[in-house]
Amino acid sequence: MSNGYQLRIYQVVGEPLSGVAFVQDYTELHFDGKIVRALADPVVSAGGETLTIPEKGSRDLLCGFIGQLVSELLVSDQSIVLKFGATKSVTIPLHDERQRGPEAAHYMPDD
Repeated sequence: MSNGYQLRIYQVVGEPLSGVAFVQDYTELHFDGKIVRALADPVVSAGGETLTIPEKGSRDLLCGFIGQLVSELLVSDQSIVLKFGATKSVTIPLHDERQRGPEAAHYMPDD
């Protein structure tokens, strides 16, 4: 992810998750026009439960985040973590053996 997009991804903080799309081999998180596309399998955590997409129940767990605000975004060399309140998060690993191709994530701004 280039530095410009890395800085712009913070635009999702305070935004509600408006939709989730499960495409053949990636997952999209929609924020009213902005999209965070996970090309590596995201890890979804809520209420003590942690599942990696496409594990059974992981999609339902993630869809339960729709309508909730991103409270914090953490970007490191290892992952992108979107936090939804104190107990819910989506982690996109940036260096994962299951990653498809050279990139693990894309950020698509609404402009």
